[in-house]
Amino acid sequence: MLRFYYVVLGCLLAILSSSAFSSINVGLVASFDDEQEARSLAYQYGIQALFKRVNTEGGIKGKSLTLEVLNDHANSELATSNAQRLITRKKTIALFGGDTLQTADAIKQVAFREKVPYLSSMTSSPSLYGKVGYVLNLKPSMLHEFDALCRYFTQEKKHRLAVVHARNSIYADLIKQSCLSSVPNVSSFKTFKFGTIRSSIERTHLGLQSLRDYDVVFVGSNGDLAPLLKQINISSISNSYYFLSGIEFRRSVQNVENKRALKFIEYLPVNYLSSKAYSKYKLDLNALSPALQPSKIGFEGYLAASVLTAGLEAVVSPFEIEDPNDLFRLPLSVARKLTGWVQSGSQNTLSRELSNALNVTHTLDLGLGLYLGFDGENNYLDFPLHISEPQLD
Repeated sequence: MLRFYYVVLGCLLAILSSSAFSSINVGLVASFDDEQEARSLAYQYGIQALFKRVNTEGGIKGKSLTLEVLNDHANSELATSNAQRLITRKKTIALFGGDTLQTADAIKQVAFREKVPYLSSMTSSPSLYGKVGYVLNLKPSMLHEFDALCRYFTQEKKHRLAVVHARNSIYADLIKQSCLSSVPNVSSFKTFKFGTIRSSIERTHLGLQSLRDYDVVFVGSNGDLAPLLKQINISSISNSYYFLSGIEFRRSVQNVENKRALKFIEYLPVNYLSSKAYSKYKLDLNALSPALQPSKIGFEGYLAASVLTAGLEAVVSPFEIEDPNDLFRLPLSVARKLTGWVQSGSQNTLSRELSNALNVTHTLDLGLGLYLGFDGENNYLDFPLHISEPQLD
């Protein structure tokens, strides 16, 4: 009779532990409104494409990956509450998202407070870089990109520069100082600030049209610049227009008459479209839905998910019992934890272990022909930056 109760208890433990620990929840906080909707959806689908393949192949040591998504409407206060909600209610062990400088900074603060890793690739906000606890970036900082651009200006002997940025950008002064101190040939430097209202955008547009022989740099994330780029025309033959890597050209830069005037800083390798990683991304995206089209921002989401899964593979341990009798020898505290009676601390423990594991991962093979990693001091993957021209056709 006693043996019968053991068997029943064993079955209950197995069932309850399976339901309690069958999935790993990850959060995404981004804006899905207006011009940002298509971009955020592409990023989301990139993550989900990888998650589906991982789950089809057995998950992370038997545990499936689930993406929980919340819309922050490009509002930093809502981004804060959404990130907190995902961690507290959905038990997410990591966060993605932050498609404006302000919302990225808001998510960063929640991630640090709750000790949950934040894997950023939607922006390159300078506030996310350096010794920032629980934040890991896939690409170099906006300031790193601008420094590379300034070196290019020095090499090309550029002497008339203009910087365009959103009015609420807190990094414009840093970028101005960086450029003026590192480009010795600058004889004229102009800045243009724009707001979200139409009159402000029109003033900025008129100001840009009045420039002659200036190289113009647009500073900010896709979400910050989208209201301006949606309405202005890029037509001057004498000027060159430079963008940082966060811009999705096909969706944002819509009114382009002189495509040869466009240049951008890129962190992905020149041949990334023919890489092993991009081929897998296209296949996995098609498996998610044949109606979905691959994109650069979707691929960035796919890479972010790849980094996350690499870290999870290093820290998630399967629960294995070689002998059924071992189940009855477990301490009561362990049995309670397995059945979900006591789960406090388990989420935070996994999050901390994940953050620690990724911080000391020096060589990640993401299928791009590069071996990159984090070293604790620089919390970003140090991709070689280069200047290129977008393919808009």
